[in-house]
Amino acid sequence: ALISAHKRECLLLLAPLLLLLSIVNPFADRKIVLAADNKGSSWYQMAQSGEKYLNDFGVQLKIQTSDGTLKNAELLADSSSHVNAAFLIPGALTPKQNQEFYSLGSLDYEPIWIFYNKKKLGLIDSLKDLAHYRIGVGPVKSGRYVLTKKLFELNRISIQDNPNFIPAPLNQQLESLVGGDIDGLIFIAEAFDKNVSKLMHNPDFAVFEFPDIAAYEKNISFLDAVKIPAGSIDILEKLPAKDISLIAITTTLAVRR
Repeated sequence: ALISAHKRECLLLLAPLLLLLSIVNPFADRKIVLAADNKGSSWYQMAQSGEKYLNDFGVQLKIQTSDGTLKNAELLADSSSHVNAAFLIPGALTPKQNQEFYSLGSLDYEPIWIFYNKKKLGLIDSLKDLAHYRIGVGPVKSGRYVLTKKLFELNRISIQDNPNFIPAPLNQQLESLVGGDIDGLIFIAEAFDKNVSKLMHNPDFAVFEFPDIAAYEKNISFLDAVKIPAGSIDILEKLPAKDISLIAITTTLAVRR
């Protein structure tokens, strides 16, 4: 049921793109090159789920992998890249970058997840404490990296040139976290994301809950407070065991001007 609901949701998310196609036909060759993220990411999964629906409308979808929102914005602004649509986090971009595209609307909330090895680290209740350990963050041109940088700057911690913060693609870092090469991992994904589910089911890891969540929401204008209800990831095993308060970004589907 969860998979079916996810597919219906993806169809709704891609509806603005389908509407644009039917009204103005901006892609003369009926081909969309959509910049998403690295394979295995939430954005990549979303793009894959929409591929069949676009094919049914006679539209070919090619998914362009990238390091994330900054790279996507560069690709969307570069006519030689052939990318004509992209998932973006506008709040992570500069005003000049945001002027390079048209937004078809915000798609959904994607919480910022911080999983850490609770057996090794114990209970972590502040980002300042988390900074003492090896933490996986996104590639430098990813929204994940930009958001991590902003969050830690509010705690007077610079992640640049700090060896505790390790930038790399998500799939690589998930393996590093499970294998013990890093102590924590920061990434952005929807609640139904398979990576969230896997880590939630692993008893070695805990989810970091943001303290003073309203303060983070106020200081970074494009973030919103969200709540993950108890049992919403897995009702039978009641995961999470209690409501979790997180902060989230909204994903935008954009096309080149």
